[in-house]
Amino acid sequence: MLRIHSISETSFSNLTFLLSDRKSKMNLILLTFNYTDEPFLHEFNTHILNSIKKLNLDNLEESVLEKNLKEFFVALNWQLFSKFCRLEGNYEKGISLAFILSIKHKIYVIEFGRMLSGVLRKNKFEYIGRSWENFHIKTKQELFLFGSRDEDIHVKIYQTEIDDDSLFIAIPSLVVEDMKSKIDVSNLRRKIRYLYRKQNFPYVILSTKNFKIIPQEAALKKAWRRFWKK
Repeated sequence: MLRIHSISETSFSNLTFLLSDRKSKMNLILLTFNYTDEPFLHEFNTHILNSIKKLNLDNLEESVLEKNLKEFFVALNWQLFSKFCRLEGNYEKGISLAFILSIKHKIYVIEFGRMLSGVLRKNKFEYIGRSWENFHIKTKQELFLFGSRDEDIHVKIYQTEIDDDSLFIAIPSLVVEDMKSKIDVSNLRRKIRYLYRKQNFPYVILSTKNFKIIPQEAALKKAWRRFWKK
């Protein structure tokens, strides 16, 4: 089972949610990222999270997992699009989101907007899904914020596996440039925590090794489990 090496906190309108199930060897992580902090974004985050909680993923067979996830995110996109259409004001229409599901050593990733992911294998970095290169010049169409399109969206589910001496990471594009040099397995967490102290942002790092979780993160895991069971 993959373990949480490090994870962010929920901050303003940027949601971090984690559910770990040792019995099924599963981790579910939801990260949302927004540049502004608006009351409606908190409401939309709650709607996304409550919808995901109803999926009951721990009882789904892997053979139907991708089909169910695609149908789920198509329907949820329509719901968010409807909510954004009712807003008055010049707000960005859509949310950046990363949905990460790990089962044993396999990882399923769904990305929207400015959330990106990759795997660091020793000193070699591999993108998962969209390339990190020149991401700051993406058009709105290329950016593909969740809830921004009035159509049955094409949901891409990326897969990868993590072995020993490798780390999976999901971060927003605003810190990508700081992650492109002198990063390896030994210093990735330290680099992320340094950037995180300067400016909060949603992120998660997964590994196969049983790294010690800092007390703050351990307390957060207990809180998330309580919230999930409500």
